[in-house]
Amino acid sequence: ADAQKEKIDKLLQDIQSRTLAFVAIMRKSNVQPPYPSLTITKEYAVAHFPHESASVILQRPGENKRWYPRFYEGNDGIHKIRGEWLDFVCDNSVEEGDICIFVPAKGGGRFTFTVHLLRAESKAHAGHFVPPYMLSQMSFLSPVQQSIVEDKAEAIQLEAHLYVAIMNKTNVGVKGHYIL
Repeated sequence: ADAQKEKIDKLLQDIQSRTLAFVAIMRKSNVQPPYPSLTITKEYAVAHFPHESASVILQRPGENKRWYPRFYEGNDGIHKIRGEWLDFVCDNSVEEGDICIFVPAKGGGRFTFTVHLLRAESKAHAGHFVPPYMLSQMSFLSPVQQSIVEDKAEAIQLEAHLYVAIMNKTNVGVKGHYIL
């Protein structure tokens, strides 16, 4: 949309990037666990990514944390970021409709990208809700479970996030073995 294009153009002017940026509007397949991935255009991958499958470095502007997703160069000519891409998505609350702008980092080393995030223009981001809990990887709460957990978290009033585990047979014991 024109409004999104204007925001992207303004951000690129503000950061004064001298290299070509890669802009991706997040789709469901880019952000939905358990195995989200991001396809990189062949032209951009050839110019800015490794010429074989390897880890790359992602960082957010003004932050020290780094993520090390794996870049895959497929035999079919498709180039993707996977693996710790899920950690980047979760840690930054990236959602469908958000825009990620990848800029090769100045002085950040080879295959290091600063990722700027523009939130989707939607009601969901108006007050961007961050839940007071964390779930184990590949776990999802139903709306009823989510409501129960949020009510309990509010009642406890902890300053830290809760860790929520959805219990199954392996958690409560099968033949004397317990796993959490």
